[in-house]
This record gives sequence, C-alpha cells and structure tokens, in this order.
Amino acid sequence: MLTGAIRRWMALAATASGLKNPWRRYLLALAVFGVCAVIRLLLHPVLGTVGPFGFFLLGSTIASLLGGFGPGLLVTVLGGVAGALVFSGSPVLGEIIAPLVIYGVIGASISLVGGFYRERTRELQVSQQRLEAVFRQASAGLLQLDSDGRVVLANERFCLMTGWSCDAIVGKNLSELVAPADRAYLDESLRTVATAIRPAPIELRALRPDATETWLQMALSPLGENADASQGSTAVVLDISARKLAEARLAQSDRKVRDMLERERLARADAERANRLKEEFLSTLSHELRTPLNAILGWSHLLRETTSVPPEIARGLTVIDRNARAQARIVDELLDMSSIITGKMRLEMRYVSPDELIESTAEGLIPAFNAKGVALELSLERDAGLIVGDRDRLSQIVFSLLSNALKFTSRGDRVEISLRRAGSQMQISVVDNGKGIARKFLPHVFERFRQEDGSSRRTHNGLGIGLAITKSLTELHGGSVSVTSEGEGRGAQFVVGLPIAATPTRDAAAVLPAAAQAPAVIDTTSLDGVRVLVVDDDEDNRLVVRRLLAAHGAEVSIAGSTAEAVERCDRFRPHVLLTDLGMPNQDGFDLLSQIRAWEAVSGHTVAAAALTALTRAEDRRRAMSAGFQVHVTKPVEPPELLAVVAGLAGRARHVPAAVSLNRHRSGGER
Repeated sequence: MLTGAIRRWMALAATASGLKNPWRRYLLALAVFGVCAVIRLLLHPVLGTVGPFGFFLLGSTIASLLGGFGPGLLVTVLGGVAGALVFSGSPVLGEIIAPLVIYGVIGASISLVGGFYRERTRELQVSQQRLEAVFRQASAGLLQLDSDGRVVLANERFCLMTGWSCDAIVGKNLSELVAPADRAYLDESLRTVATAIRPAPIELRALRPDATETWLQMALSPLGENADASQGSTAVVLDISARKLAEARLAQSDRKVRDMLERERLARADAERANRLKEEFLSTLSHELRTPLNAILGWSHLLRETTSVPPEIARGLTVIDRNARAQARIVDELLDMSSIITGKMRLEMRYVSPDELIESTAEGLIPAFNAKGVALELSLERDAGLIVGDRDRLSQIVFSLLSNALKFTSRGDRVEISLRRAGSQMQISVVDNGKGIARKFLPHVFERFRQEDGSSRRTHNGLGIGLAITKSLTELHGGSVSVTSEGEGRGAQFVVGLPIAATPTRDAAAVLPAAAQAPAVIDTTSLDGVRVLVVDDDEDNRLVVRRLLAAHGAEVSIAGSTAEAVERCDRFRPHVLLTDLGMPNQDGFDLLSQIRAWEAVSGHTVAAAALTALTRAEDRRRAMSAGFQVHVTKPVEPPELLAVVAGLAGRARHVPAAVSLNRHRSGGER
C-alpha cells in the first residue's frame, strides 16, 4: 500500500511539475497552506500548543514538490506566522524564537530540496516525452528486450514492418517473430550481445501473421549501464525487403549476364572451331582437287608435246587439258570467294603499269579469242601513270572481264578493251557487241551466285561468282566497277575505275615484283646434269613430274615420304628439291628442316621449291619463311615448272617466288 501511495504521489508531483504559470504555483501554495491550517485548527483541541510549526513542514514539502522552491518557502513563512500567533499558545515572542528559527531553517531546506526535486522531475518528464516521441515517430523499428529475449516495448514502425499489433508483440519471445530457419542465428546473436557486450548487426526474415516473410536488418545493443547486457537489450530494426529484392534481381541479372556471356563465349568458340574446320576443309579440298589436276595437265602436256598422236587423240587431249583448266579455275573461284567473305583476302601492293598489265593479260587470251572467231582490240593510253595494287589480282580482274565478254559473244563479234586516264582515276573499259544484258538483271550482275539464266536449259556454264569476285577485288584496291547495257542483243560495257598512284619517290620498277618487271631469261632446252629430288605422297604426280623433267635431261629421283627422301640424299645428292607440303606423318616443312640439317653435315647445298596444292597466301608466306626459295601452286604449267627448276639450278637469271597455273579466273555468269 505504501508503495502504491508513493507511486500515486510521484505521478501527482510529475503532473504538478508541469505547471508553468508562477501565479498558479503560488495559488497552489496558498491552498496547501489553507488546508494545513484548517487541519491544524481541527486538531488543536487535541494537540494544543504541541508542535505549532511541525504540521506546516508537511505543507512546505507538498508546496515545494508541486510548485518549487518559492511556493514551498511561502508555505514555510505563512506556517511560521500562523504557528507563532495562533498555535504556540505563548504571547511572548522570545519564548518561541528558537523553535521558530529551527522551523524556518528546516522549512527553507525542505523547500530548497523540494524545488530541486521538482526541477529534476520536470527535466526527466521532458526527456521522457522526447524519448516517447522519438520512439513513436522513428522511421526505424525499435524494440526493447529483456534478458531472455522477450519483447518489452515495440514501436509502431516495427509493428507495421512485421504486420503484428503492438499488443500481440509485447511479451512474445523475439525468436517467435522470425522465420524458423533464422531462429538459431538470432539466438546466437542475442548470446553474443549478452557475453561479448558489443552490437551485433544481423539480417533475418520476420514471420508475418499471414506466414509471409519480410527481410529485416537488426542492430542489437546491451541495455544496462556499462553495457550490462544482463538487463536486456535494444534493437534498431530496418526493413530491407526492397534491398533484398533488388539484390535478388541484380543477382538474377548477373546470372543472366554470366549465362549470356558464357553462351556467347561458347558460340564464339563454336564459330572459331567451325571457321577452323572450314579453313581445314578448304585447304583439304584445294589439295585433293589440285593434286589430280596437276597429274592430268602434266600428262596431257607430255602426250601432246612429246609423242605423235592421231588428230582425234590430239583433240581429246586438248579437251582434257581445257576441262582440267576449267576445273582449276572453279576451285580458284571458290577459294577466292571464301577468302573475300571471311575477310582473309590479302593483297601484295606494288606499283603496277596498267597498260603493260592489260597487254600481258590479253596476250594469254588471244588463242581463245582466235579459236572462237572473236576479234580482240586494244586501245591503251601509254604512259598514263601507275596504279598501286596486287599485280596478280589486277590481272585477274582484266582476265575475268575479257573472258566474260568472250563467253557472251559469237563468232564474228568484237571485244574492245581500252585504258585511259580520267581525272584521278585510271579507267579500264571492256566493251562487246554480244548477247547483252536484260535491263531487269543489270542490278544483279555483281551478286554472288546470280545468273541471268539459272535454269537447266542455260547455254553458258559457270558458278555465278566470277563477276562478284571481280567487284570485291576492285573494291579492295579502292576502286569501283560498273556495267551498262542497252538490252539483250546489244552488247555490254564494263568499266573499272582504279585510283592513280602518286608519283613514287624512286623508280617504280624498283618496287615492282620481279616477275612483273621482265620475263625470266631461261634456258630450258636441257637440264643435263641437274639432279632433282621429287617428293610427293601422290604417285601420279611423282611420275608425271619425273617424266617431264627427265624429258629435258634432268636426273630425277622420286620419294613418297620424308623418311625416304632423307635416305636418298646421301646417295643422290640432289641440286634441287621439289616437295609437296601436305604429306602424312611428316610434311614438307619437316622434310626441309631435315634437309637443312643434312646440308650442315654433308656440306652439300640444295635449292628447295614447294610444289603444293596449299595455295593460300598464309601457306605461301609460311613456306617462304620456312626456307623454300619458291612456292609453286598445283596445277602448274609444265614450262613454268621447268623454269623454276632451271632457275634454282642456276640456269636462269630470275625465278618468281610464287608460280601457279593461271592467276586469271574465268568470270562469266551473265
């Protein structure tokens, strides 16, 4: 009961301490004094003159607690006056002066202490009100937990986060409010606070009344003084559901990006593997197609040149030769188109004289024009200037346009090729009065695999890529090509424009390829005394090369493998090595390496030429880097092969570094 009374008194004191108007506090003091005086009067018959001042000390205490020092002192003064005049029973002041002084000192002390207590109570009340406002209005959830982890206080924000009412939360153990999977984690964190006495920020999932989960971040701190966690703990709680959702989406996005990158990497690897397989296939295709063509052309040449055959057999050999060359051109076109599409076409840029280029290219086609009865006319502007380009590819452009014109003209028709300077360009024009081109097909002339007549009844053969290659090669040289025709039966005109080169700082001939400067002066009437080692895994090619070289006096030894060739070196001691590059087990590069090692031991020198169906620019560069003096492409013209051997044996003043059957591909596909 006493404890309850004290609590009620403290509540009253706290309420009264909130009085800010001083007059109200003094009126309250007067009221307290009046009550004390009335009570003393009522008790006066019983008490008499005993303790005339003591009863007013209670009033001073009440007034100072409720109103502060001033009201308490006022009650003390009024009580002293009333006690001395009314309740002391002595008319002599001297008799009551001592009790009055003691009463005044005690009353003033009580007023002073009561006033101080009132001010402290008021400050605590303000602080409590502020804390309550912060607790209610905080944007974060706030919890007070006892030492067992039960919720003592929870603010409204925490209740909104979790979906529980505050009344339902208070008294619950905090672990009951979190997801089962996180309870052990929470208990461990609470133990950490209780033992280690340090904040323990944690992230866990709160369990809402509807069994859904909300991600919370909770910072736990000990509650007691000096970080005494045994008195409980506090928790500052943040709702991190949005962040967790963003993290999950980011993680999912990262996974998607990683998956996408992995798929892209695998796709790129597959593409690179497919491209490598395609390159290997094209190289194999070139090798497998060119190797038999070399034997066909070689034997047809030998039969026509070295034996006397009936006219019918001679015509048959001519047909074989012509069709083998056509097959070689088809292979070249396919490989060229593949190089262009994949961006691997490489040009060896040099200064080139266009009039000489056109003359030499046209000269090779004169027999074909004569055989068909078509006139070929040249109208060339001499000394018009130089162009910069790959001589072989430029010759291929001219050859393609001339052979295309020849294909679509008839006996008695005319083809004219002209060269003239037009501003900053060199224009090459090929005009014919043959079949012409339908207007609707003109926009498609340079498209790959497009033919004006693609039916099974077409009268002209071809893959439909020659002019497409011509256009690509022209553009690679920085030029352009166009076609005009007035319609079917009225001929066509192709015009190639190439940029004129700036005047070279030194004699242009000095930078022309040796093969373009002057024809080789070769004595191939006899290769007497020249020992040639021919290495090829294809027997037909070995035999035809041996027959060709032997017919001109060379001593020839043949081998079908690298091991066999190296074994023959000691006995045969060759002057010239002609070897294929693509061979099983040990290829031509391995052979050259072993030959060079044998040279170091034997002191004998061998000139080496690669006679191969590997025709890519990188194949030629690799062969030259490996130490071959010449790279000869299958199928090769017999005179050119003889020139190579004679040159390597020291019978010629010049041997081209690269030799092929014909760099001029047919381009007819109208």
